[in-house]
Amino acid sequence: MPTRPEIAPNFDHELVKPKASAPIYVDIDDDNAWFVNLQTNQIGRIDPQGQMRLFEIEGFDTDNTRLINVFQGPDGFIWVTIEGDNSPAVENTQQSLGGIARFDPTTETFEAYPQKLSKGAGVVLGVKDSSVWFQYQEEALVRLTVDDSGRTDQQTFPLPDIGKRVMHRIAQGPDSNMWFTSLAADVVSRLVTDQQGLPVYGFDQTQTGDQYLSALPMEWTHLLQPESGYDSPDPLFLSPSAGDEVIATSRLWDRLTGQTVWTIDCDERNSWQSSCRYEWLGEDFRVYDDLSDASGLIPVYRALDADDASLLWYTDPRFVDASIHADSSVAWYAYAIPENATFG
Repeated sequence: MPTRPEIAPNFDHELVKPKASAPIYVDIDDDNAWFVNLQTNQIGRIDPQGQMRLFEIEGFDTDNTRLINVFQGPDGFIWVTIEGDNSPAVENTQQSLGGIARFDPTTETFEAYPQKLSKGAGVVLGVKDSSVWFQYQEEALVRLTVDDSGRTDQQTFPLPDIGKRVMHRIAQGPDSNMWFTSLAADVVSRLVTDQQGLPVYGFDQTQTGDQYLSALPMEWTHLLQPESGYDSPDPLFLSPSAGDEVIATSRLWDRLTGQTVWTIDCDERNSWQSSCRYEWLGEDFRVYDDLSDASGLIPVYRALDADDASLLWYTDPRFVDASIHADSSVAWYAYAIPENATFG
């Protein structure tokens, strides 16, 4: 870092702190490493050629913002959490309040979202790809929903009082709930969200027309980028977050066609795995194999498109050719995405 010559040779914390950049967190996008400097109000980018750029954060009423966390969110934006100035001289003032900011790598500009509580910490993508969750070190978790015009909604989730928490990291679990740490209390916690499950998207491969399914928000972020080679994301159904009868789908890669395929049938999975044609990739979203296992389920169909030998997954037969649906079969059952819900 540019401040490296100022660091004391013995790395004594009290001597280093006033002058060091103090990089505290790093995240990787497709090409770059992004990081935040706790001491110098900057986020940084290191490109594949090893060149470093620093960007001064804007939009907050303090020159001691204390940046804590950084990650790549929806639409390629970089999100940063702000702890705020916590020096005694400004305690309980506007300068001490934290927040969150969105950085546009194309225009190299910030959109600031100041908050009413202090010490912003961890940040993570929400279940809806237009939402971002972040946390305060002591008081609450917050869900922020944004669009191109700015903040559209924000909800604060107060936490039980267990004394001093000092929260620094938050992550979305496979159950769509939010998990977070409280390092001063020796506690790992889970906030149960109001999502029924994770939405499963179908993406079309631009070049081949093959379909790709995903229920992983960080994977959506990649697939939604123009350079990903995928387009036309279609929200198909909700993957249940829990349940005794829920089955995880097996994801495999077809070496012959280059497609990714899914199954919950044990015999089919074993046959595919034992064949040199398929490569096992892991388990993905969760569904049911029996319509009677839960109420309100819809069939998810799998059919072969003979024109390009690709497999299709869909929930509404009206959106596929009648000849394809005539030969279709029910691959599994899942929850319908509520009509009033938007996930993309």
